[in-house]
Amino acid sequence: MICKIEGIRYDTESREFRILVEDHIEETYTECDYDDMLDDVYDEVEIGDSRFQPSEILKELDPIGYSVGFSDDKEEMVCSIIHDPKSSSMR
Repeated sequence: MICKIEGIRYDTESREFRILVEDHIEETYTECDYDDMLDDVYDEVEIGDSRFQPSEILKELDPIGYSVGFSDDKEEMVCSIIHDPKSSSMR
């Protein structure tokens, strides 16, 4: 499939297109976005009078799991854009 981004045509199956998409996700999807997603998907944890956001818990108690999840989430976005570039904001 051919996709046009900023006036340039790309073959969506090319390595060049994948690198472009990866760079776009790397520049636009931040840890704050990942934290927001985690906090939207999972419930806040309450212990006594204290409340904790799921993103805070994961980041503090399992930083490797947090990092792997963040990387996996970005890779999922890359794959989604590659398979359906028309639904992307990269235009």
